Amino acid sequence: MRKFVLKVFKNFLIINTIVLCLICISFLRPKSYTYDMYQSKFFKIKNLDVGIYGDSHLLNALDTKILSQDRDISITNFSRDALPLFYSIRLIQNHINKNPNIKFIIDLGTNNLEPSFALEGDKFREMDYANAMTNYYMYLNFNDLFSFLTKYPFLTIQSILKGSYQFDYFFNKGVNLTVGSITEQQKKDYKTRKFKYDSIRQITRSLDAEFELNELRSLIKENPQTKFLIISPPEHPLYLKMSNKENRFKTIIKELNAFENTSHINAKTLLNEDTLFNDYSHLNNDGRVKFTKWLSDHLKFNEFLENKAL
Repeated sequence: MRKFVLKVFKNFLIINTIVLCLICISFLRPKSYTYDMYQSKFFKIKNLDVGIYGDSHLLNALDTKILSQDRDISITNFSRDALPLFYSIRLIQNHINKNPNIKFIIDLGTNNLEPSFALEGDKFREMDYANAMTNYYMYLNFNDLFSFLTKYPFLTIQSILKGSYQFDYFFNKGVNLTVGSITEQQKKDYKTRKFKYDSIRQITRSLDAEFELNELRSLIKENPQTKFLIISPPEHPLYLKMSNKENRFKTIIKELNAFENTSHINAKTLLNEDTLFNDYSHLNNDGRVKFTKWLSDHLKFNEFLENKAL
């Protein structure tokens, strides 16, 4: 019996050692390249001119093929569906360390005015939490990992294990291609959507309301030589009405604009046609093309690319 127990313990120890080594090695994986599936191009971070960072809102809103047209620049969209701003910030800092000359476009819309629900384990959006951790844990620092492991140990370890043998982080989707538009039924469902929107926000959060925004403030402040362009993409009038956060939005943007290395383009109310939106807060293909062309001609955007004083 003793020999059997020792054998089981030995095998358990070996398996856990292998798993631990696999996780440790995964942190050393090369992160100096990315493949843009939309543009069908490899990009070396060290040589990249412009990076776009955000969630599905910028994936739906910006077209890198249009932005790079007739411009001698390399640009790719690192945005990912349901990705919290927190992870974008960690990714940006990693890229600054590799290439301090990259110009960074950051998504900051109504949905970013409160901490992402995908940061709180299985309390709200377990799948989104797991996907973000699986693909971005290698960009986190020790304090980040310790915090997540303390709060959500099983889900965090499970996500890291999954990510240790995957390479999804290497591929950028580059764009969300959506053809649908807001229907009359979606508009009629406004009261129901508003009720759900307000109800979930009545739940006590474990994160401070300023958590992600404080991380953004620190990123900008600690990298004074880096150029940041904050973009607030178009949102449907019903979404602006439902969220009712315009005063808070203006306060935050005013504060961020005070940084000399940061500028802001507010396009939240630029478009209002139902035919340009896939839903309340995401553009469809027609909306993406229209907004990207508008942005491409925008004076502040071109000054940002030309590296003029912001």
